[in-house]
Amino acid sequence: MTAKSFLLVIFYNVFAVFNSLVIAYENSGNDAHVYLDYKPEARGLHYVNSLIEEYTNRIINSSLQIELVRADEEISRGRMGLTLWVHERWNIPEMDEKRSSQAFDDRVKLPISEDQTLRVSPETVFKNSLYFKLHRSPSPNVFLEVARDGRFVTHSKVTVDIPCTRILPMKEDYVEYPICGRELTLRRHYSQRRYEDVICELRYGSFVRDKKLLSLQWAFNAITGHTVPCSNEIVPRCSIQEILTFHRDVEFIGDSYDELIACFVLTYHHNVNRYI
Repeated sequence: MTAKSFLLVIFYNVFAVFNSLVIAYENSGNDAHVYLDYKPEARGLHYVNSLIEEYTNRIINSSLQIELVRADEEISRGRMGLTLWVHERWNIPEMDEKRSSQAFDDRVKLPISEDQTLRVSPETVFKNSLYFKLHRSPSPNVFLEVARDGRFVTHSKVTVDIPCTRILPMKEDYVEYPICGRELTLRRHYSQRRYEDVICELRYGSFVRDKKLLSLQWAFNAITGHTVPCSNEIVPRCSIQEILTFHRDVEFIGDSYDELIACFVLTYHHNVNRYI
């Protein structure tokens, strides 16, 4: 017998013994404790859409939270630019009621590109924006989060310009302004005033989903980042005094809609050099 033939015989015998051991192990019942390393099904946007597509015309409960990143006043042009992280949390009550088990074992986070859309969403917009830009770095800064309880959260980073109104100093102690969805009463101290009040209004809601399809509210901690200045000079000529949030019902083409309003009250020095 040649050396080559001898090696083939040994290899064949070893293989036969190994195969018999595997068969014996499989027939022993111990395979119940074997854990297979496998990759679970990819849960992308297509999978999410398959879960929610039957709820297209169902009511959605939604709450909005805004994280203020940057504010840039353009009071001379009657506007202010805001860079924001917008967090909108929503769920479909009918989907929650019918779901017998959790749709997701773990929380899922997905980036959303410009050519992707959700079959069902609140379909909300900044209703009075003068300018709007979605941030990219380099892909769009839009993310979808699906929690274990089936609730959805969309996160998006945007820049939006909103209209502003300058309120000139007056001698009255209290002046009411019919703006931001209600009468605002600002306390005046004319003898000490060296600045103007500026009021900027942000309106958020839907033109598509009325109150029968969308219940929209502010989140508990509605707006964060109040300390962001609205000008970048050494001595800032603009500062955010307070941010007031409201909810109101509006009528549009015969339907009633929920609308969220954020009212930015600014203190503004027209010529900051006068006070240095």
